[in-house]
Amino acid sequence: MEVFDSEDDKEVLTKEIGQPSFDTTSQNVNFKIMHDIMKLGCCQKSLVVAAYRTFLDLCETRKFEEVTYHYISELDVIYLKVQKKKDETDFEVVVPVLSSKKVSFKQIEGLQEAFKCACITLAICDMNSLIMYYKITKH
Repeated sequence: MEVFDSEDDKEVLTKEIGQPSFDTTSQNVNFKIMHDIMKLGCCQKSLVVAAYRTFLDLCETRKFEEVTYHYISELDVIYLKVQKKKDETDFEVVVPVLSSKKVSFKQIEGLQEAFKCACITLAICDMNSLIMYYKITKH
């Protein structure tokens, strides 16, 4: 089953997570996750890659049990809803942002209004795979 819409999509995915040299379940899952994030509708491939890297970091390194990815086309923003434990009702909103992009206070306030929450976490993604998390609150 081919999960790519185009050779460009396949090239972006291969650059980010490597060309599988053999068929393993984990690599197929990684390709599927990246493809699913691309399918949300975001046209910025670098932002899709940042969201994918953030997703993996939250799941594998930070051990969040529930991480889902979403896209708001009006704001051109991919965000992740995360819960430490699956049965919790509270969730956090994590917004991947490229370190090369400027983020204004007005944009942050717009995100807080869009998510209807006083607190969001920015995941600042650097090109060398570093991710820094900043929790921002209204108060």
